[in-house]
Amino acid sequence: MIAASTVDRLFAFAGLAIIGATPRNPYAKSILGGLASVGFGGNVACINPNAEPVGEVAAYATLADVPFAVDASAIVVRADRVPEILEECGRRGIRSVTIISAGFAESGEPGRALQARLGEIARRYGIAVCGPNCLGFASLHDRTSTYSRSRLPEYPGDVAIVSHSGGMLNEVLSYGSYRGIRFSKVVSSGNEAVLSLADFLENFLDDPATTTIGLIVEGVRAPERIRAAFERAARARKPIVAIKIGTSALASASAATHTGAMAGSANLFAALCDQYGATLVEDIDELCETLLLFSRARALLQQDGEPRGLAAIEISGGGKGLICDLADRRGLALRQPRDSAMSNPIDLGGSWETRESLELHAAALEALAADGYDVVVSRLSVLPAGPIEMTLEHARLIERMQRAHPQMLFTVLGRASDAINPAWQRFCDETGTTYLQGYGRGLSALAHLDRYRLSATRNFAGERTSVTPPVLPRSGGILDEAETKAILAGLGFPVNATLFAGSVEDALAAAATIGYPVVVKGLSPHAVHKSDGGFVALDVADAQALRAIASEMLTRLRALGSPDEARVGLSVQARVAPGLEVIVGSYRDELYGPIVLCALGGLFAEAFDERLLWLAPVDRAEALRRLGRSKVGALAKGFRSLPPADIGRLASLIADLSAWVADDPRIRELDLNPVILRGDEITIVDARAVLQDEERPIR
Repeated sequence: MIAASTVDRLFAFAGLAIIGATPRNPYAKSILGGLASVGFGGNVACINPNAEPVGEVAAYATLADVPFAVDASAIVVRADRVPEILEECGRRGIRSVTIISAGFAESGEPGRALQARLGEIARRYGIAVCGPNCLGFASLHDRTSTYSRSRLPEYPGDVAIVSHSGGMLNEVLSYGSYRGIRFSKVVSSGNEAVLSLADFLENFLDDPATTTIGLIVEGVRAPERIRAAFERAARARKPIVAIKIGTSALASASAATHTGAMAGSANLFAALCDQYGATLVEDIDELCETLLLFSRARALLQQDGEPRGLAAIEISGGGKGLICDLADRRGLALRQPRDSAMSNPIDLGGSWETRESLELHAAALEALAADGYDVVVSRLSVLPAGPIEMTLEHARLIERMQRAHPQMLFTVLGRASDAINPAWQRFCDETGTTYLQGYGRGLSALAHLDRYRLSATRNFAGERTSVTPPVLPRSGGILDEAETKAILAGLGFPVNATLFAGSVEDALAAAATIGYPVVVKGLSPHAVHKSDGGFVALDVADAQALRAIASEMLTRLRALGSPDEARVGLSVQARVAPGLEVIVGSYRDELYGPIVLCALGGLFAEAFDERLLWLAPVDRAEALRRLGRSKVGALAKGFRSLPPADIGRLASLIADLSAWVADDPRIRELDLNPVILRGDEITIVDARAVLQDEERPIR
């Protein structure tokens, strides 16, 4: 783990050497342009063997020739020369290095070996390294940059972003600045030989100038640290908005060759975001719109208490209807005003171009502010060119309302993604007015804001169950149903009474203990799908029936054969009344560690392809939140002949299970299928555990 001060050192420097800079190197010239854009006030030297100046910047043949103190460097030479240059930087006390050069882990095994050398050198000298295979960084408040881009944002702000993709970050800088985003720090992290996304994310959280964080993620290298950072961000009310690249098989393969990163599982990254209130978006437009809105809503986001909703003002019946439709599709509730004479959205009718519309607009704004909404949206038409004086009059109304009610957020919503009128852009920049561009993306951003406000009311430090790891019957391999249930019962999990029977007589004794009717299942490593193989007998009513079923089933099980260490026999268990069937389980992901999941079972498993995922451990409140908005939660309310069920019991089971598997690395997989919910009862009817082999490394 890199110390926070090391990351700070990357951004703050007074003397920069661009090593490999020549008049013909486009990256070097772009770095110089970026430095001018941010107003860097320190010294800059170009280093090349012939000491050729680059523009008006002096050049030197070696670092030793530079006449001023150099505390940072940017390297733009071919890959094989980079290790020796990084070594020289270390010897000369340079502790901030950006490696623009490509040809490392993204290029195959020789490149990976070369990149490993960079990491070793950097650690030996304590160098903060950005890259390689990156475009660099810019810290707008420090007015420092190694970013290889001729024009960077001139004015610092409060949005920080780190991206594995330099090309996508370029688009965010261009379009985001055009949309009014003001950046604090921007980082193209590339292959992350030393500093990773987790390091930059932690730095952004510590930065008082940063209120809003953007991520463009190809691969996740330190999931434990990222998870901890997501939780810190949630507590600090610093919203995170992320794009995850690599959600398809093709994109995952592309990501691995592009940056040498392991793309990981996109659905687990989505689960991580949902678990900690981070916002996951699909493209650059949605990213920029959401970052802009969150940045402008920072005063609102710091408030405690339940969200009070959003209200919209329109002048078109069609526009009002479309707002209702799009809000509904995005899960954005439009609470109706307490005054029954008004509606939400409000339709003022007429045109924005009349003096009467100003009076109506002002009255509507005042009424909605008095009603106590969090957010009021005015859908204004802004012509892309020409005079817009009347539109600006309406915008001044909104600006005055924002000043009068700082605890609220007043925004403007456009109809489409037209070019922005220069006069309108100046007004928004000067006043901080929030302009959302287009019904679709604007309402998507507002829905993200609404969900974030809801997540901010959650307790991210909920009570966690403490589970004492149980004694296991062996050190590895698969535990059968009876073994697994015995362990679960010992931990207090709700299993139906189950006994192992190795013979017909054992089965009869087990049934006498449990009481008829019983259920009989065959246990064998070769009988994984018991129902398909005819190894399940329901409602066995008496000893005579049990004797016949047990004898026949044991004969067929023994014919299948079995490894010496595995036992073959029967599971005799109490019958459980039907109810809502769900699957609960866990497994250890190679990247994210222990994962807990829940899905519908039985008849609904194929009809509803839904999996709920949590990174373990998860507390009961968070499990209940996700269940409540799922298909499981909907069916638990009762469906046709299916009785209602208490999903609170299921949430407790998930939380307790997650605590166990998080603390007990011996449990590699756990499958509880089915778990039956009926009324206020919950019962684990079948279970199987896979233990971690001692020889196999675990997370």
